[in-house]
Amino acid sequence: MPDISLPFIYIFIYLIALIGFNPARAATNEKDIRAKISEILNNRNQTEYGSAVRQQVMLLTPPAKLAGICANPALIVPESRRLTGKRSVLAKCADKRFFIQIALTAEGRYWVAARHLSGGHTLTRQDIQPRTGNLAPLPAGTLFQADRIVGAMLTRPVEAGEPLVKSQLRPRWLATTGTRVEVMMAGEDFQIRAPGKAMNNAALNQPLKVRMKSGQTVTGTLIAAGVVRINSNTGL
Repeated sequence: MPDISLPFIYIFIYLIALIGFNPARAATNEKDIRAKISEILNNRNQTEYGSAVRQQVMLLTPPAKLAGICANPALIVPESRRLTGKRSVLAKCADKRFFIQIALTAEGRYWVAARHLSGGHTLTRQDIQPRTGNLAPLPAGTLFQADRIVGAMLTRPVEAGEPLVKSQLRPRWLATTGTRVEVMMAGEDFQIRAPGKAMNNAALNQPLKVRMKSGQTVTGTLIAAGVVRINSNTGL
């Protein structure tokens, strides 16, 4: 039996790999997969951040592996509070599953404190200003839409130029435990109002439990400062 040297075996394996690897298909798959991942992320970002965030996708999986994925895989891109960094995307092809490694970069507009702000301060539009740039250094939960900031209350002091983060804010209470509220119940041809006391804190459009003068407890929705609306099928 002739002796086959190791270098010859390596060359043979390399040639087999070249025959099985189709550069054109790999390029097509790479382009299509990147486009589909970008579409998923753009749709998600539009819902969550409007036009404030732009992400870019880089595929880390080698082209030779991408060539083995079917032409139209179902892609599952994991959600994360971080907009940048590495992710594993699941590609489903019938009963087969592939994991695609990607890296995300992101740029966008975010909001920072315009000046030093004390804890307990209710934020106005004059308290914040926009910044635009790379989002990688920002903390998780950074806020990108002003309407999610204005009217909220700071839970701690914030310095000028500091990005505003969701965990720093809470909705401004329009009713607090023990305060007097007015309960409103409306039907097709009637409207009833009665006083009561709030049993918890609530912000606009949040649920609020109210103890009526009769001692009965009802739950409704806080629709304005000190005004609670309940369903017409709930007795007062």
